[in-house]
Amino acid sequence: MGVYRAARHTVVQSTTDLESQAALVTAFFEEYEQKHNFPDDDEREDPEVIKQRIRSQEAGHPSGMFTHLLAVELEREDGTWVFGGGMVIEFYPLSSCGLLTYVFVAKALRGHQSLQDGSRLRVADFLFNHNLGLPQVVESLRAKYATVSTILFESNHAARTDPEEDSMPPHKRLRFFRSIGAKRTPCAYVQPPLEEGKSPVTNLMLNCFPRYQADPKGLDLRDVMVFLMELTTSLDENMEPRIYEEDVFMADVERMRTVSAGGLADLRLTGVTYGGHNLLQDMLDSLVRSRTDGFAVSPINIPIDPPFPTPLDGLRLRLNVPSAAALPSTFPALRLAFHDEWRFSTPEGETEAHCFIFPETVDARTCGLSEPHQRVATAAGMPKATAEGSAIEMDISALTAPTNPLVLAALWLGRLASVSLGSDESAQAWHPIAKLPQLLLGDAAGSVAAAMTVEVRVSVKLPDQSGLEALVTLLRAYAQAECTEMDVTPTSRTLVCDGRRLVLSSTTA
Repeated sequence: MGVYRAARHTVVQSTTDLESQAALVTAFFEEYEQKHNFPDDDEREDPEVIKQRIRSQEAGHPSGMFTHLLAVELEREDGTWVFGGGMVIEFYPLSSCGLLTYVFVAKALRGHQSLQDGSRLRVADFLFNHNLGLPQVVESLRAKYATVSTILFESNHAARTDPEEDSMPPHKRLRFFRSIGAKRTPCAYVQPPLEEGKSPVTNLMLNCFPRYQADPKGLDLRDVMVFLMELTTSLDENMEPRIYEEDVFMADVERMRTVSAGGLADLRLTGVTYGGHNLLQDMLDSLVRSRTDGFAVSPINIPIDPPFPTPLDGLRLRLNVPSAAALPSTFPALRLAFHDEWRFSTPEGETEAHCFIFPETVDARTCGLSEPHQRVATAAGMPKATAEGSAIEMDISALTAPTNPLVLAALWLGRLASVSLGSDESAQAWHPIAKLPQLLLGDAAGSVAAAMTVEVRVSVKLPDQSGLEALVTLLRAYAQAECTEMDVTPTSRTLVCDGRRLVLSSTTA
């Protein structure tokens, strides 16, 4: 590891910049094209396409998109400068959204570097957090366009990306993004093909930096959808023939801008279709399902998967009932289903059909899932007596195969399992599992229902007991609520998240 004198930023956003900074631009794209940065060709654009966008925007790019290159260099002791890392930043004026299209750090300069003044520098931090880095670009966009709705970026999903086919373990990258305040948008994101001959990319998440939003806790789904339309039409310019023409694109934008909040569920977009799926419609539907109010959707925690296996010993759902509670004399059948993401291949070999993408709440009817696409457990009979009162308990271990049990536990923390009551499943509505007390006792027994607790008990095997802290951190990351730890021992933890309990116990493998 060398010692460097200083670091600097350079922004390239015009033909003049491309020419005056030709050597830096060459170094930028030479590093950009390295497989250790973007191993998947479907995720990487031709550099000439990016440079042509910069040239054309001076005359007004057809999509109105505005592209920047942001580069970081480090100064060696001999006074020469070495390329350290960069970003491609695009601004989409109809939605007022920025997109970090590409972010990368030169392989030799990853991690902390030493400066002569004794300080330490991480190139990624310098790109994202220094006031001359991304914050300066955002301020220049505000000065030019008045409004920046949010800054978005894509990142590989740890659960759906082979670490061997990524430039670094996905969970490490996601941990860094979480550390600088990034959140995930609740969108079932699929990146349209970047150019002719490439496929849609299905292992990406669409994330954001809430600190650049007017309301850090909320996004307007109309802005997100118009951005997705702008992105799609800008990429469609690389297709021959085009499938998302200007008039179709503008008609979809108009539908999105004029729809009422009450009409969102019925809104239909022309969009673009690949493998039988209208990508824009699917993404709209996922955002509509995730609404918190009106047009508002809330950014959520970025999920991080554990870097080690966690074999399941046991998994049980338990409903604890106070001793004073009078339960129905005939306890109805209780059915719990875990709705998973499923994919299958077409005869042409393309992967399609993802109706559930973590961490969104979906149900069987929304997705149209058949029995093979959901795992179900059913319990019937009277509650069992315990020292504290009564308990309704069911073994749900079968629901997890082949899913990592901690992912299922995390889905529980995120309220993503569903239940129905009664024998006629087709006639029963699906409810969030946290509604069990009210479903069983009814609104009239509200005080008793409020005193009931629903919990999941998970037992796992770990390589060693030091892994328990990492698993608690993982579950906190998945939870969409503040969590409190209780009953802490060397081999167990109880997490209470927004009234829900998860009891985690471990043994060494």
